[in-house]
Parts: sequence; C-alpha cells; structure tokens
Amino acid sequence: MNATRYLPFVGRLLIGLPFAMSGLGKLAAYGPTTEKISAVGLPVPPLAFAVAVAVELGRPASDRGLRRGSDQYRQPPFEGPRG
Repeated sequence: MNATRYLPFVGRLLIGLPFAMSGLGKLAAYGPTTEKISAVGLPVPPLAFAVAVAVELGRPASDRGLRRGSDQYRQPPFEGPRG
C-alpha cells in the first residue's frame, strides 16, 4: 500500500505544471504579453499582467492547506431536511 502514498502529490504536480509553464512564459515575455492585454482592451495592462502571473504561479501555494486530514476546509455532513 505504500506505492500509492505519493500519487496525490504526483497528480497535483501534473495538474499544476501547465499553469506554472504559462506563468513562467508570461514572466519571460513581459512586453509581448502586456501588448496582447492592451490589444484586447483591458485597462492597466501591467496590473492585469501581475494578476495573471500571480494566479498562475500562486495556485500551487494555495493548495498547501488542502491536504488529506485537514479539517479546515471540510463541510459538516448533510443531515437532511428537518421537519
């Protein structure tokens, strides 16, 4: 049973990899990215750039609290209608 211990980690890594690659690509091409953002018509392209990079690279950091056994995000069980 020890073989499946790291499967959730590998799954999260594989899911987050495209977001990390996109965020790093945006960081490497600041000028063209802000030009694309301004061409679409969004106001304040540097701010939109910063938000996009923060969302794409900050996502793995926000998953740290969602580990197995963490009661912080668990919902109470559904008890059904009361009558």
